Amino acid sequence: MLFLSFEDKKSNTYIKHFEVKKGTIQKNTRKNASAVEITTEDYNDLIFYMADGSKPRYANIENNKVRAL
Repeated sequence: MLFLSFEDKKSNTYIKHFEVKKGTIQKNTRKNASAVEITTEDYNDLIFYMADGSKPRYANIENNKVRAL
C-alpha cells in the first residue's frame, strides 16, 4: 500500500532551481507533400527543475523570472 504525503501531491509546485538555456534548434516545415523546408531558430528558455523531477520550459522573459523567484 502506498501512502502519499501532502508534499508529494504538491511536489510539482516546488522549484528546486532553474537555469537559462540558449541555443539553436532545427525545425522541419512541410510546404506540400513533396517539399520539406528546414529552418533554424534560436531559443532562449528558462528550465525549471521541479521537486517531482519534471523540467518545464518557459520563455526567458523578465515576468517569468520574477514569478519563479
